[in-house]
Amino acid sequence: MPAFFSAVLPGDRAARNSGCSCHRFSTIAGTSEAGEIVTEDLETVIAIPPLPFRGGVFDREAPRKNVRYLIHRNFMAGRRRRAIGIAGTSLVHHVREEDLLEVMRVTGEAAGQEAVIIAGLVATPPPRARLFLQQCMNLDRPPDYFLLMPIPGVCNPDGIESEFTALARDFGDRSGARFILYMRSSDLLDAYIRTIASSPHVVGVKVGTRAEDIALMRSALPSDKKVLWGVGDRATEAARLGSRGHTSGITLICPRACDDIFNAYRRGDFDAAVRMEEVVAEFEEIRFMESRAYNYSAVVAAAQLAGFTDIDLGDGGPFNAAPPPSMLARLAQCVDRLKPYH
Repeated sequence: MPAFFSAVLPGDRAARNSGCSCHRFSTIAGTSEAGEIVTEDLETVIAIPPLPFRGGVFDREAPRKNVRYLIHRNFMAGRRRRAIGIAGTSLVHHVREEDLLEVMRVTGEAAGQEAVIIAGLVATPPPRARLFLQQCMNLDRPPDYFLLMPIPGVCNPDGIESEFTALARDFGDRSGARFILYMRSSDLLDAYIRTIASSPHVVGVKVGTRAEDIALMRSALPSDKKVLWGVGDRATEAARLGSRGHTSGITLICPRACDDIFNAYRRGDFDAAVRMEEVVAEFEEIRFMESRAYNYSAVVAAAQLAGFTDIDLGDGGPFNAAPPPSMLARLAQCVDRLKPYH
């Protein structure tokens, strides 16, 4: 089932409808010339907000509140725009396609040009994924980038390389779509390097494996391709090895902490980054333990324990039961430490 979401610029739609394949991006430093691909806007904190459910039913309106919170609570230096990605932690695998499309519409509408929007896409079955991608590109505010998620089921690296290359070529040439690969297995490293290096429409990779793979990617790829860290806010080691931005599943809980960690990376103060990481370390340890069993549910539980009213994460999503009582006790201690950073 495809998974993903939206955002580009309203001005791009006219270009797409006229058949022009050029893309015009609004960036931190201004707007690029037509046809120039600007990817510096990926050097940021990429927030992955959990989508809210109530009684197992997806709440279509609550994401608007969460998007506005993420935009308003921005502590990054230099007025750097936040990126908002609807991807794995958002439970995109468990939402109907029509609901995902609505999330993309609401996210784009709420964000406007105040944030970069990344749509997570599970690109299988291929015909259905392509239809869904085109529907996203037809939105008034389409995605700035599509994050190509891990492919479930039987597959191999050469097949993934072939399918991703074709998808990026077709939609990049036709509608100006831009793609980021999400690497969750080091077995895909060589195939992803070839895909990224050969395609002008694949702008980089989110590394969700190990910090050593950052160095390998950075040494093998052209300098204009972005290598991002994808395993939460404990990313100092990856930053030392050359990652340019990181994804965060906890920004709705403690945006100031997440942004301060990133600010320290940007100025090369890795000792300060390590000190800030200590604030979120226990929370991140819980989220990524037992093969990421609480990646989603720990964030929802933290919002409930804190009693936050400026965000809305619902009561928990499908296939993600609430953490057990012993874990909730640990989370309550985390919340006490994180509240000042909300």
